[in-house]
Amino acid sequence: MKKISTLLFSALLISQISQAQSPRKVLVEEFTGETCGPCASQNPAFDAKLNANSSAIPLKYQNNIPTTGPNLYTYNTVDIGNRTSYYANNYSPHAFVDGNVWNDVAGNFTNTILNNRAAVTSPFTITVTHSFSADHTIIYTHSVIRATQAYTGTTLKARVAVTERDIYGYTAPNGESHFEWTMRKMLPNGNGTALPSTWNVGDSAVVDLQWTIVDNPNVFLPYWPVLQAVTFVQDDATKEVLQAGVSESAAQVPFGAVTALSSGLACVNPLTPSVTLKNYGGIPLTSATIEYGIEGQTMQQYNWSGSLAAGATTPLSLGNVTIPSGGNQYFVAKLVSVNGNPDFYNRNFNFRKPVSLTSTPSQSLSQGFTSTTFPPADWMVNSTGASATWARNSVGGFGQTPGGSAKMDFYSIPSGVIGELLPVTPVDLSTATNPFISFSVAYCQYSTQNDRLQVLASTDCGATWTSLYNKAGATLATKAAQTAVFTPTATQWRSDTVSLANFIGQSSVLIDFKATSDYGNNLYVDDINLSGVTAVHNLEGVTSFNVYPNPANEFVKVSATFEKAMPVTIELADITGRIAYTNNLGVVSNLNETIEVKNLASGIYTLAIRSGNSVNYQKISIQ
Repeated sequence: MKKISTLLFSALLISQISQAQSPRKVLVEEFTGETCGPCASQNPAFDAKLNANSSAIPLKYQNNIPTTGPNLYTYNTVDIGNRTSYYANNYSPHAFVDGNVWNDVAGNFTNTILNNRAAVTSPFTITVTHSFSADHTIIYTHSVIRATQAYTGTTLKARVAVTERDIYGYTAPNGESHFEWTMRKMLPNGNGTALPSTWNVGDSAVVDLQWTIVDNPNVFLPYWPVLQAVTFVQDDATKEVLQAGVSESAAQVPFGAVTALSSGLACVNPLTPSVTLKNYGGIPLTSATIEYGIEGQTMQQYNWSGSLAAGATTPLSLGNVTIPSGGNQYFVAKLVSVNGNPDFYNRNFNFRKPVSLTSTPSQSLSQGFTSTTFPPADWMVNSTGASATWARNSVGGFGQTPGGSAKMDFYSIPSGVIGELLPVTPVDLSTATNPFISFSVAYCQYSTQNDRLQVLASTDCGATWTSLYNKAGATLATKAAQTAVFTPTATQWRSDTVSLANFIGQSSVLIDFKATSDYGNNLYVDDINLSGVTAVHNLEGVTSFNVYPNPANEFVKVSATFEKAMPVTIELADITGRIAYTNNLGVVSNLNETIEVKNLASGIYTLAIRSGNSVNYQKISIQ
């Protein structure tokens, strides 16, 4: 960054210019954040008020409240930190009108507040323009500040912010997918440029600055066609903003992008991807060339033509792509030309989505999330409405070591966002006897929110799903509600089980852990295990086996005799696989057991007599 001209200050004869205050442009600064749930809920109405009032010049700082944002905050932490300290800001969404005129929660902002401030004339005018280098990597800002009234301040500064008028193509963890007036760089920095303290009518200052746009490949890149320069005069002694001005965007450009993939899971190769083409705004789309394929392989091209208005979408069925085996792959797509012209270079609009080819069904499923790789090998995450939903956390179920669990950050993710965590290897239940999935879960509400966890199963490659487990809110909770971020201790976990009995005989069953946010508190899942699948042998040498009464309501008597002494265990399990009664009898040649069932819930239970890998089953109805 380089200041390309010195500050100019010239006094004109007061008699030559009539003294008159100028109409005011009102600077509305907001501290907001990519992980801030209230920001996502309040910003749409807040932004609508700003868009509807020509007196407003908005400027937004994407900060790290409540946590660090992965893109917009990460791109420029220094200047955001400078403005955060300047206002001693400690919450989001927090709006400031002309520095010291009004500040409060953005949701409390009204048109009256804005109009009242706009009615107060200003002692300055500000004219702002900007231009670019030939390769659009450098932005030059030109600001002319002129006094229309004699004015004396204490510590006047000219601050220039490069803002991005509209950001599309990125969905933040809080669910926001359209960002307006985002501060990308303060010029020369957050401290601004010193101005004279005393001004006479007609005095002016010219502030010329430049910035080389930083290309950080790990975060969202500023998009040059929609960059603007916001310049404002602020008195650091009082923090009052005396006047503001803004330049116009360089061009009206098409914002087209591939935004969705119908399914990231394929049970057959090749995959025929169905995607969505969206026109985010600017001008209508009439044609587009889309480059697509599996990342790392040779790309294919698809040509589309039609008429797509601003904000509209259209479904497209692309040509087949072959998914390699061996875990998660990525389907990628980008527009290489729009409306007959090469697309403006914008990595931000490149679509990238994990896809997986299901593997050969297995009779085993076990996951403890001990590896730092997430999702684990042969698992995938499918999410809607947020860039990140399920993620690995270092805490483990019941304090087991090594640690690790899958966390759904309901604390930061707004209501309605869905995250699916599923193994891409189907389970084979063709020879199962009493299959069930057990897992550890930890969750608490924020107050009364009903965050939800479901376990689903599909026998048709995800075309339809059957709900096997559905708990939300207080029913899901393993701890009383709290407003602080929930991280479970070893005692704040519960072991739950899900029966797969209705799928016995099916050779390919997909399982899905589906979480739906109600913007409550965090959910953790760990210790996922499939049981009762491996084929077992009937218990041999049983000369008698009696279970009565059946149905039962008070007790069940079990008697059996064996041809020879053997180690025997007796178990009673409900339909979910939860063990309601167990007794290791040791080595015996007969048994005569009475099991009290009067305190058990009504339903169908399975009685098992085990010896090694052999077992005899008997269904029991408890009323």
